[in-house]
Amino acid sequence: MEPGLTPGDSQALRRLGKRLLKSETSLRPNRAGDAFQLFRNDRPTANGRVAGDTVGRWVASDLMHETDGRFVLNTTGRAWVRRHLERDPDATDGFQAQHQLRQTFKTDDGAPVQRNVGQTALEFARIRPNGSRFGISDAEFAAGLQLQSDVFKSQGPGRLGMDWSRPDYVDGGGYGETDHHFIDARRRVRDALDYVGLGLADFVLDMCCELRGLEDHENVFALPRRSGRLVLKLGLSRLAVFYDLQTSNEAVASFRMR
Repeated sequence: MEPGLTPGDSQALRRLGKRLLKSETSLRPNRAGDAFQLFRNDRPTANGRVAGDTVGRWVASDLMHETDGRFVLNTTGRAWVRRHLERDPDATDGFQAQHQLRQTFKTDDGAPVQRNVGQTALEFARIRPNGSRFGISDAEFAAGLQLQSDVFKSQGPGRLGMDWSRPDYVDGGGYGETDHHFIDARRRVRDALDYVGLGLADFVLDMCCELRGLEDHENVFALPRRSGRLVLKLGLSRLAVFYDLQTSNEAVASFRMR
């Protein structure tokens, strides 16, 4: 991952990268400037929304530049995308294999898979093919990674947990000694969880940040067996709307029967 990019930023660039390499393709800001839409030949493309902050970090990381109000990949950005497209997203190199604890599990369909037990349920849920019923989409996975990144940023140095119901203080005590970006990250997490909704937010937070498997989460939250992936998708679809990675209509469409 490039310095300055969150995991969600990198995932979003991999998601849109292949299309951004094509000619006559660019990102354009919406009227509010808080989100961007992918255009090709002056027409908006499906599933082409990305958060404004993400595009800002792409520019700051020298992966993209602006030309007449349109944002396109520069030489460095095109090389970054090509490099990541050449990789097998499911491959594990020798160094990674040495530092992972892997066990064999079965998917909902009974197929055996190797899972790194040091990964979150969000990452494990991604093993299921994207085109399968109730599979996790690119936008939903990127939203989960963005929440994960914001949670870790919000903890600050030496903080192992946060009380999301507690108010923020910058002056006059409380968290005044904490840098402002920790406070901003904490507010983003709280706003994101509020948007996802009571109850569902707790499940999504755990699935994105705790090193437990899908079945363990189902047991903790007293959910029916094999329902965890569906509940996770429901929460992530709302989270992706909050982070401006998809529209509400796209979220609804992702649940249509295949």
